[in-house]
Amino acid sequence: MANERTEAQILAHAPLTLRLGDTDYEVKVLGFTKAEEWRAEAVKAVSSIVSVYKSDCGSNDIFTQGLAFFFLQFPGKMLDLVLSYATDIPSDTVKKEATDEQIALAFGQIMSIAFPFTKELGMISRVMGIASTLTQ
Repeated sequence: MANERTEAQILAHAPLTLRLGDTDYEVKVLGFTKAEEWRAEAVKAVSSIVSVYKSDCGSNDIFTQGLAFFFLQFPGKMLDLVLSYATDIPSDTVKKEATDEQIALAFGQIMSIAFPFTKELGMISRVMGIASTLTQ
């Protein structure tokens, strides 16, 4: 991933740089407590959309499907989540100037920071899948 943060950036608590419209915004990475609040907001937003379709977000697969549906059907909610993470960004300017692609990229950058274990969990899942085939 082109925007993957380096270990040095993570350890230095370096801000994210989000380009929205023609402006680069430096966004402070939230500490654990604030990030936990934002994660709860993000999960609630996706869960509320999935629940409309009579599904429970109790499994990762259903949540992931809900997230994909969320991206496709509710890009305004994605922008709302970007702006709720990056509270110093002028929302009116961003809403007028940012492209859909920039918003999606910014959301992805925030998600990778807010849910940092997803890459490791995916790897663990793949290893466990491989291990289960070896025992058969």
